[in-house]
Amino acid sequence: MVSVGESIRNKNKSNKSSNKSNKNNNIKRKRKNKRNERHVECCTLKFVVPGDALGYAEEFLAGDGVYEENGKIFAAVAGKAVLMNKTVRVEPIRELPKINKGDVVFGRIVDVRNSIALVEIARKQGFDRELMHTGIAALHVSNIQNEYLKDISNAVGYMDIIKARVIDERKLILSTKEPEMGVLKSICSVCRHELVRDGDILRCPNCGNVERRKLSNSYGKGCLK
Repeated sequence: MVSVGESIRNKNKSNKSSNKSNKNNNIKRKRKNKRNERHVECCTLKFVVPGDALGYAEEFLAGDGVYEENGKIFAAVAGKAVLMNKTVRVEPIRELPKINKGDVVFGRIVDVRNSIALVEIARKQGFDRELMHTGIAALHVSNIQNEYLKDISNAVGYMDIIKARVIDERKLILSTKEPEMGVLKSICSVCRHELVRDGDILRCPNCGNVERRKLSNSYGKGCLK
């Protein structure tokens, strides 16, 4: 039979053992938390151009090379979007390739006039780098498609992302006549939502507006290759 004294001593030993075990577990948890704090989550998202939406301000913090507007975070420069510890930034690329005749380039329409669209070139196909040309390229209405085009606004629009071929490197003249060339991404001129392809036309899923573009075969696929 176990005496009362022995029972108390055994209980105290059990409590000490339990306290020691809890203490060890707390130490392990603290060490694990410190390791997690030191761990940096970092990933490269994609190549972006100025104006590309990167996320919402309630989800991410705005870092270098981005700006916040109406609760959204946008790219301010062309480069690689990087997410690190819930902070999104854009790293501009320093090594600058040269543009030659025949190169395929990606750019954004920054102005549409009567017979010409002005294009801010972001990068050259095959290079995740900014281009050495900081000027504006030209896309003439006669170089947009093989068929006769009366109204240039039926082929390109302001802020469209396009894929084009360089046909004059000195004057920076572009062409989108090939099936793979043309508009890759476009936004609604009414409500500014991204347009969705519906056969040969573009339709806004938000307001129902219908617009026409000279579409690339890669429209809406989200990759600049």
